[in-house]
Amino acid sequence: MVVDIPEEIDFANAGQAQFDFAWDIVMSFLTQFDEFATYVEDDEVEEEYWEAAKQRILTALAIVQQGVELIIKGKIASISPYLLIAGSPSDWPKKPQISFSELRTIDAQDLVKVFNTFSDAPLSDEFIKQYNELRKLRNRVMHTVDHRLKVTVIEVVTTLLEMHRHLIPDEKWVTTRRDFLHESPGAHIFSSDDVNGRIAWEFFIVFSILKRAEVKKFFGVDKKQRMYVCMYAQSVITNAKNIQLLSLSMRY
Repeated sequence: MVVDIPEEIDFANAGQAQFDFAWDIVMSFLTQFDEFATYVEDDEVEEEYWEAAKQRILTALAIVQQGVELIIKGKIASISPYLLIAGSPSDWPKKPQISFSELRTIDAQDLVKVFNTFSDAPLSDEFIKQYNELRKLRNRVMHTVDHRLKVTVIEVVTTLLEMHRHLIPDEKWVTTRRDFLHESPGAHIFSSDDVNGRIAWEFFIVFSILKRAEVKKFFGVDKKQRMYVCMYAQSVITNAKNIQLLSLSMRY
């Protein structure tokens, strides 16, 4: 008998947590650099800074891929979790009760094919292309040492937002990020009072580095529209170069 069978929500929550972890990594660099750039403009230091961050940024991209795989597994589990089981029955553990986690699951390269075969709403060709490119890049990050390989924080941000847009179209990433910050370890032992300020800072930076078309695609907001100053955000982010609470974060 197979026990501890996961549900779609279990995979979805785990996948979103991976997204948040990757976002946390790149945002730590972007906000730190934003503070530095408020006071200093030095191209040489900027180049050294991002070179030093290179490996961690690559790791963030790999974490995004892990999150994508978990969310697709959740979509398959919503049809039947048994579709995730791989290998021959002769290789299964020989005991009365088998935890689902003890069973080998299908490979990442087969996830999309399995889901699209059994789903009434298959993943798009656009997503499949992006997913395959991300998986190949992730494999280079995890299985080789290629000093020529370079991924920027902007690429991690856009990749995460693309994957979230395709896989969880009914949820806004800004809302998900805010929920994670409210439930973060620090919020439990200190306070979550600064979450809105943090969200304002992060997404102001994101809006500034993304193209106008990307901002429109991911957030439904015109990058050139008026932003609104929030005195609350100003009080909790004293070192930010541009302290504005986006109308987007207020909307959601």
